[in-house]
Amino acid sequence: MANYNYAITKMPCMRCGNRNEFEVSIYFGKTTMAQVEMGQPYPLAPGSQHLDATAEAYTECSNCGLDFNLTAVIEKGVLVRLEPDLENLPYIPDERTTGDITCPRCESAEAVVSKFKGNFSRYTIHCKQCRYFSTERL
Repeated sequence: MANYNYAITKMPCMRCGNRNEFEVSIYFGKTTMAQVEMGQPYPLAPGSQHLDATAEAYTECSNCGLDFNLTAVIEKGVLVRLEPDLENLPYIPDERTTGDITCPRCESAEAVVSKFKGNFSRYTIHCKQCRYFSTERL
């Protein structure tokens, strides 16, 4: 299991749209499971305290149970904001089906289609037989 630090923020869910309080896991720097508040120094290695960086972050919505990725923005060693990352697909799809589409490579009927609706408007095709994978716009 990966270590992380976390921040609490209020924002709209990128999946259901409801405004909630989120515990956001941030996978960067000196990860000690520390709570970091906006505007406070972010835990970094000695000598890196004035670093400008972006970091991967993740959260799940207590309302809809779905997840989404964020980007943590660190300026001069301070956590300044959390931004939704709409380019990286979440882990939990809105819908997952098998057999609705044939694999474009091997024509297997066992391709798994995962749909990510709303802000993401994409779906993935993953073939269990030939390991084909692609992402397309809905």
